[in-house]
Amino acid sequence: MTQRILIADQEHEHRPYLTDALREHGHAILEAVNAAEALRYAKYVNHLDLVVLGERFSDATRTELADAFKARFGDGLDILYSPLSWQNDSLSLRRQVINLAQTSLGHRTAASSASITAQP
Repeated sequence: MTQRILIADQEHEHRPYLTDALREHGHAILEAVNAAEALRYAKYVNHLDLVVLGERFSDATRTELADAFKARFGDGLDILYSPLSWQNDSLSLRRQVINLAQTSLGHRTAASSASITAQP
């Protein structure tokens, strides 16, 4: 089942790793490059399964965004606060992204056959 995931991340160097890895695993990806764009998605998109908020947003901005998404989509929407440890190793980063998405969406979908170890 295809999941719709919003990646809201100001880090232009890392966002492609997130989006590409998730698209390769069959997810429909929306991208927001800043908080204003993410808020537009919260207002106008009909359905999301997961929101990933980048680490470059301030805590206040992340809270504002999370509140806006929860108000629009309810408490059933999963929100990840970009707990990835950004590394130079793009393969490791891609694995982290895929694992986080699978873990977050796992309560709604069957587990994937990919064996990837989560990093703290």
